[in-house]
Amino acid sequence: MDASMRNFLIKLALLIFGVQCGIWGPIYVYFSAGLKTTTIEVKFPFTEEKSNAEYAMNMLLQWIGFGTGGLIFFGIEVAMQIIGNVVTVSSKLIRNRLKELDKKIEENMLSELELRFVFKDITKEILDYENYVNCVREFLAERTLITPALFTYSIGMAIFCQYSMGFVAGYGMSLMAWVQFFYVCEVGEQVESSGLDEILYDINWYNFPKEMQKDLMHLINHRQNAAALTVGPFGNVNRNLVTVVTNKIYSFVMFLHNFTA
Repeated sequence: MDASMRNFLIKLALLIFGVQCGIWGPIYVYFSAGLKTTTIEVKFPFTEEKSNAEYAMNMLLQWIGFGTGGLIFFGIEVAMQIIGNVVTVSSKLIRNRLKELDKKIEENMLSELELRFVFKDITKEILDYENYVNCVREFLAERTLITPALFTYSIGMAIFCQYSMGFVAGYGMSLMAWVQFFYVCEVGEQVESSGLDEILYDINWYNFPKEMQKDLMHLINHRQNAAALTVGPFGNVNRNLVTVVTNKIYSFVMFLHNFTA
């Protein structure tokens, strides 16, 4: 739990750093060029461009957006952290029970009846774990489907707009979005690296009664089609997807730069 809390605090620190980069952009422009800017720069009717009235309304929209957006981001990250913790802790508890069972089988500490009871209980826990992962996959299905393409476009445009067009909050917003995407992929990685398959393969199955050996084989076959977070039919959500999307963002930014050069 200490590691989980540490990861959560690191995540929040990176998100806050991204927000601060966006906020400090207009401050830097003001002190370096003497221009009053915001991270929004909306053009309002019936107001003079670059006027104090336009600046004040943009500041109001900016702080409303940061306030509501900050609460939403915080809620999303807390939910993702809870989901990831449940996946990690549940799989670890099941692995420990399987190791303990394997040790007791090797030392012949269980009667056949006790062995059947314990194995049945562990099987139920594994199936409950998979049901939870299926619920998580369905809950995040739309987000995991659109996030790679959406974040590739939005992060690439934000970086390009600051680099080539002077948009003051581009880098900060890009960092904030990338961190969110990374932690979605981290949850997918936690699901894939549960370690249950390795434990099931390594267990001393030959000490099981013949009927239980068949049950174990059915469970292993079932685990081969275990649920995972996916980008629709295009692949799994994991750390490798972070590398793929980061490369796509770089390619997109270079394309925009070369197209406008």
